[in-house]
This record gives sequence, C-alpha cells and structure tokens, in this order.
Amino acid sequence: MTDILFLSLSALSAVSLGMLAVTKSQLRARKREVADFKNKEVDIQASVENVKDKIKSITDLYIASDILIHLQSEKNVYAEISKTLKSLYNCENILIYSFDEDKRVYNKEFCTPGTQNFQDTIDISHMKVKEFFSEKDISTTVLNSNQKPLYYLRMSGRRVSTPEGIISGLFTETDLQVLNIYLRQSAMVLDKLKAYKKMERMALTDSLTGLYNRHYAHMRIKEEVKRANREKYPVSVVFVDIDKFKSINDTFGHDVGDIALKHVSSLLTLASREYDVTVRWGGEEFVLLLPNTDENGAYILAERLRNQIANSKFDYCNITASLGIASFPTDDINIDTVISYADSALYHSKQTGRNKTTLYSNIAHMVK
Repeated sequence: MTDILFLSLSALSAVSLGMLAVTKSQLRARKREVADFKNKEVDIQASVENVKDKIKSITDLYIASDILIHLQSEKNVYAEISKTLKSLYNCENILIYSFDEDKRVYNKEFCTPGTQNFQDTIDISHMKVKEFFSEKDISTTVLNSNQKPLYYLRMSGRRVSTPEGIISGLFTETDLQVLNIYLRQSAMVLDKLKAYKKMERMALTDSLTGLYNRHYAHMRIKEEVKRANREKYPVSVVFVDIDKFKSINDTFGHDVGDIALKHVSSLLTLASREYDVTVRWGGEEFVLLLPNTDENGAYILAERLRNQIANSKFDYCNITASLGIASFPTDDINIDTVISYADSALYHSKQTGRNKTTLYSNIAHMVK
C-alpha cells in the first residue's frame, strides 16, 4: 500500500514538474512575444513619425513651390530657395550655381556669408566640378532631359536640436530625395524666367551686334529724360556712322560688312561706361545715350571713340566713323528735337570730310 502511495506521489510530482516546465516554457514564449510586440510597436511608431516627417516635408515643399511660381525675378527666386532650404534643413551655408550653356561655365547666383570665398565663375572645361566642390555634407546637381547640368547646389553646417543640445546633423536619404524634388521645381521656375528674359532681350536687341535696338532706345531715352528733369542733369546723344560702309559691302561683300558692323559695335561697347546705352540705330548707324553728360563730356568720349575706330585693326580695310552730338537741355528741351540735332551734326561731319566729330551747338547757326 505504501509502495502504491509512493508511486502515486512520484507520478503526481512528475506530472507537476512537467506542467511547471511547460508553464515556464510558455512564460518565456509569452515574454518573447511581448518583447517582439514592443519592438514592433517601436518600429511602427518610428514609421509613423517618419511618415509624419515626410508629410510635413511634402507640405512645406508644396507651400514653398507655390511661393516660387509667383516670383518675377531670378534674384528673388534664388533668395527664396535659400530661405526655404534654411527652414527645411536648418543649415548655415548655402551655395547655388547656374550653368551657362553658351559659355560652358557655372556662375555663382547665390551664397550665404559662409560661402562667399567660392569662385564667382567655374570653367568646367578646365576642371571637374566635383573636384572643385570638395567639402563634405550635401551637394546635388539638377540635370535637364539631355543630362546636361543646369544648377549646382551645396549645403553644409546643418544643426539639429537633441535632448543633449544642438549638434551637427547629417543629411538623410529622404532629405536628398525631397531636396531634389524641390530643386527640379525651382529649376522649372528659373528656366521659365530665363526663357522670358531671353525673349525680352531678343525683342529689344539687334541680333547681329547684340546692341540694343531702336525700339528699346526710344523707351530708354524717355526714361532718362524724365530722370534728368527730376534730378536736373544733362543728357547727351551721340550719333555714330561708319564711313563709306556701302563701299565695304560692294568691295568685300555683305558678310564682311556684317563683320565690320560687329567690329565697330564692340569698340562702342568698350568705350561706353556702365550706365551709358549703346544702340544700333539702323544700317551702319549707331547711337550712344550718355546720361549725366554735357556736350563737353560727350565730345571727349566721342573723340576717344573715333580715334579708337580709326586706329583699330580690321583685316579687310581701314575703317573710320563720323559722329554728331547734341545735348539736353542745352540744345533743346524736347528730346526728339535733340535726337534730330545730333543727326544733323552727324550729317555735317559726313559732308565736311568724314572721320570727325561735330557738336550741334557749333553748327546751330547754319542749320536754323
């Protein structure tokens, strides 16, 4: 009986131990499940925060892009891009270059104080851009449909707030993705402004010489006269005409005539000051509009220009020019009359030997 009871107790003990082992095993499994669940919860929370960050970035991006499309100048667009990038990424240094396809160079369009030492122009025919931009942090190039570079951006000095304080931050892959979306949108806005500016320039400039055309000259002359009346300063008009230009065309052909026009126009551009306006008036005739310049100052500039033309090297023949000058308001208070007087002074130079400069005030008694 005692043996039977012992066996029963032993069996019961074994069963209890087995059940206890099972219970411990289940408990460990439950703990693992709880730990896995917590890890998944953390991952889900991180994913939620990541999605929230992306939604915020996209929202900020949409607002920033909407602002861009309403801007009317490239300068304002570059300033807005910098403002947006500072807001999105909290970085100290921003540098933006645009690519000039005609000259094959990058031109610096915008820089924060920390990037002022970078070159204004980078000639990519002599160095690789990636070698030039050797700093760390983030940089990206916006390409067009033909994989040609349009814009180059560099950002550095990102600052991130943490519980321990503000630290240097890294740019993430998401940052780069959002940045590229924004820059492509920015590039489209800039391209439209550049296209409009190019069309406007084509409408106001002479296609052969690149100088302003007569249409622009009339608009600019009226503006300068209004300013001159307001600020009480003189404005002079200089007419320039290439001597015996028909003979150049007849002797060497119209292609050489075009070369002669471009040759003289380049000399006019070099002789003029930053605020002067150089115009191809028509045919072989040019006009210089000289703000804040009386007839004496205009005569000095005109004579210097005449001598430069006469002494310049031209492969086909010697080139000279005749010039005529009239000034506002000394010769007349009506600018159209002043223009007519300058043309009359030019005619006098042509009729009295060419390759000379005539002031209208010296011949007024003969003309009137």
